Amino acid sequence: MFLRPGKFNYVVEYPIGTFFFHKTSILIRSEPIPFKQFNYQGNTGFQEFDKSSSVFKDWIEDNRHRINECLEHDFKNIEWLRIIEKPDLTFVKDFITENYDKLRVIYKYILS
Repeated sequence: MFLRPGKFNYVVEYPIGTFFFHKTSILIRSEPIPFKQFNYQGNTGFQEFDKSSSVFKDWIEDNRHRINECLEHDFKNIEWLRIIEKPDLTFVKDFITENYDKLRVIYKYILS
């Protein structure tokens, strides 16, 4: 059901079974809504990102050395023998090392 624009009176029923007659106390706007156009004198609307002045200034960007450190850290913290048998351990480590960049992209995608 679509309501026409304007003022309405209606009844509200509360979950405990009581009713309340709600009467609108605001009048209908009779004048047209004004259109205001802003003048941005010289602002192109494009702002260049400056990392040094942002909240990300202390952020350490990823590089190959940092990614390898993260990989080694992950290897140390995983309890490999609880999930993988010993003969397959080197194969799994090699596979993860080769595909670590792809795994990081998947991880970031899932987090976002």
